[in-house]
Amino acid sequence: MIPFLKTLIQNVNLISARTYYFFVCFIFIAKYSFNKLNFGFVLQSIVVILLMLFVGYIAYLLQKFQRKIPHKRLFYFTLILAVFAMIALTNAVNWNTLEVDRWSAFDVAIKSVLNQQYPYDKIDHLGGRTSNFPGLILLGIPAFLLHNIGLFTAFSVVIFGASILKKNTSEKALLVLLLLFGSISFWWESYVVSDLMANFLLVASFLLLTPPDLTRLKLAPLLGISVLAAILAYTRIPAAMLIGTYFAQQILELRNKTELPLKTRIHKLLSSLTVLVATIAFLTYWIFSLAPNWQTIETYNPFSLQSSYLPLTVNILCGLLPLILLFFVKKGKLQLIKIGGISVAVPVFLSFGYTLREYGWNACIYDSKFDISYFNMALPFVIILIASSLPNTPRSEQQPHPTTE
Repeated sequence: MIPFLKTLIQNVNLISARTYYFFVCFIFIAKYSFNKLNFGFVLQSIVVILLMLFVGYIAYLLQKFQRKIPHKRLFYFTLILAVFAMIALTNAVNWNTLEVDRWSAFDVAIKSVLNQQYPYDKIDHLGGRTSNFPGLILLGIPAFLLHNIGLFTAFSVVIFGASILKKNTSEKALLVLLLLFGSISFWWESYVVSDLMANFLLVASFLLLTPPDLTRLKLAPLLGISVLAAILAYTRIPAAMLIGTYFAQQILELRNKTELPLKTRIHKLLSSLTVLVATIAFLTYWIFSLAPNWQTIETYNPFSLQSSYLPLTVNILCGLLPLILLFFVKKGKLQLIKIGGISVAVPVFLSFGYTLREYGWNACIYDSKFDISYFNMALPFVIILIASSLPNTPRSEQQPHPTTE
């Protein structure tokens, strides 16, 4: 049974990734275009099939003409053009007219903290409250100080682009960008100035760039990675699950023999975990000490809000899922990316199915009983897996990338 499960998980990744990508495109088109144009199911299906054929054709061209296309120059051109387009889009929109409050919840939270006020009981422009953890509030401060919270997504895209180019051949990195910028849901995120996908672009970048064995690093970069890991883990519950899985992987790596003594490796890993916990403790104190009393924290906090979409038992099982997958997903450079895609997508689909059962399709999608933007959390991992299916260029034509060790 276990060997069968391993084979199933390892072979289903690519098919599932492509299906997920087109499903997310379909559901965004269905909500924001088809519903307003009164498209029937047949027309919806035709549009999605055409979209699938277009993306498949782009991948085919990249593969067929990979020796003739200046991938790296095209990569930089695409990235720069998309970032400028994102900034122009966010500046062109009157944010206060948006029916989505992610931008204002983010903005109000940061403004409150900078004014030494507790952020989680403050009201945004639609009467909602922020569910962002302290790490995300910290990461959003530079964009807030530049008077454009939408720049947070632009910064995240640049970091993500640099990460995929460092860890992949230029043609695969270009395909990742084309899939990202070819996604309807990505531009919807930019239009409504949401921080959701940007959050997981940063998490995916972290998992791509971090070394497979932390204990090989010197102490200073090791502790720096630990601080960064703590900040990213303290952005959202799924992010904490993935960062926790990375450190669980590091503990499992202690079984493998290296030139370093086991005692030294354990000491380094314990130092890293200590800094991780200390950073989270500091962020917790920094934000929650602003509350006027304990009752305010009990009533208004991000933990209860982010875990309220599913029953408690399902939340616990979803929290354990990435650790379970660690033993089933084949070890390699994309192991954590595969685990990330599955671990983030499964709770979202369960929540979507639960809401669909309760309210039906029309209320779930068109009346916004379910927030379909949660599907965007897994998209960075999904597009990396799709691009990884592109055959490698002959070795002589690949540009070497520096190792992380």
